[in-house]
Amino acid sequence: MDSPRKDIRCFICARAASPYFRSPDRLYEGRKGEFDLWRCPACGLVFLSPHPGERVLHAHYPREYGPHADFADSGAHGETTGRIRNVMSRGARRYWFGYPPGKRWWQVIFYPYALRLAHYPYYRDNGSLLDIGCGSGQFMSSMKRVGWTEVVGIDFSERAVGVAKKRGLDAHVGTVGELRFPDSHFDAITMHHVFEHLPDPKEMLSEAKRILKDDGEVIITVPNTGSFLARLFGKNWFGFEIPRHLYNYNKKNLLTLLSQCGFRVTSVVSVKIFSTLMADIGYAFPKFRAAGAKTLRQLNAISNAAEFFIDPLLRPFTLGDELTFRARKR
Repeated sequence: MDSPRKDIRCFICARAASPYFRSPDRLYEGRKGEFDLWRCPACGLVFLSPHPGERVLHAHYPREYGPHADFADSGAHGETTGRIRNVMSRGARRYWFGYPPGKRWWQVIFYPYALRLAHYPYYRDNGSLLDIGCGSGQFMSSMKRVGWTEVVGIDFSERAVGVAKKRGLDAHVGTVGELRFPDSHFDAITMHHVFEHLPDPKEMLSEAKRILKDDGEVIITVPNTGSFLARLFGKNWFGFEIPRHLYNYNKKNLLTLLSQCGFRVTSVVSVKIFSTLMADIGYAFPKFRAAGAKTLRQLNAISNAAEFFIDPLLRPFTLGDELTFRARKR
């Protein structure tokens, strides 16, 4: 690996970073440009430098980009699998997150599913919630349905916000800084797979701290560069999602960043130990991606079922592809 460059530094620990690798957009192939990733030798932060300009970056969020697309009603699964999922979700959020009408002792069995809901805020009567990076509003819709009184969302995508508004949701185009919410207004602020997209994470955390109530909580979910699959596949790990992910975090560096910005982390949950496996194999072995598509789909279905039981056992080791941080103001 090339030696560190003094002019390219980690924004968290200020150490000189080393070149990691260069890559095009691997998810949406055929788009112009290659992008340089750098790695901090001290805290492990992996980041793009230079950042793509806004116009270039927006070109890498096409209409089919998942979080910005329309979605089916969460309750509209219609099949047995969907009904089972809904039962587990209700039980998990009632027992572990305090949602009405209250918990029953037997709902403790839904703990594995509760880990999948780690990005859910604890319930508040007459609670106000801000979903940053709301996309087309799927999470907002869920939060309204389970009892949050005020649910507000923001996103940079006009098309995604338009979809959310058509569903009657209070969604806005812009940034937290631009919209100037009142001080100490929200009980919960959620950023689900959004934080890694932000060009200025410290500014976002500063604004989040300003508009969060003193007893409120911030919940941040990011891909985990310290995951089992990230370590196994290295540069071929799907979670880098170049160039949309400007910063790629692990447990250590995001704990440090949150502390620097005045937050106290109350819990860290890591799940989905096999979630990117199919994509990782496809990146590592491009020929197999086409020839073995059916095998990869079968492998993905098996791994998704297995991780439901494996995740609770491996929780102390934070080896999943996702990290969820729950934090409060200090």
